[in-house]
Amino acid sequence: MEINRGAHNADILAELGNRIKACRIRKAYTQAEFAKACGISKGTVAHIESGKSVQFENVLKVLRELDCLASLETLLPSSESTPMELVQEKSEKKRQRVRKTAKSQSPDRQAFVWGEDK
Repeated sequence: MEINRGAHNADILAELGNRIKACRIRKAYTQAEFAKACGISKGTVAHIESGKSVQFENVLKVLRELDCLASLETLLPSSESTPMELVQEKSEKKRQRVRKTAKSQSPDRQAFVWGEDK
């Protein structure tokens, strides 16, 4: 299955569980051995592999044991600036927060209409 924006969360969890299980089997771990190596319970390994929701910290432990933790760099690359961005930042103020105007906060709200304009 291809993981994309249109996939349901349950389908993505199931696919990730299948991939983790395949990696575990390639490394010749039983679920019990793998759980011990990761520092989590065998039940947590079973939950991950069956596509159930688990704490993200446990997923990190599993990825670390499978030597896949560096793959997260591809998933969420660092927000370091490129040299060109650094030059542009010197001339511009760095944005600290996002503020919404009253108009953009409530797009469903209709503009006020005077009684005689109805």
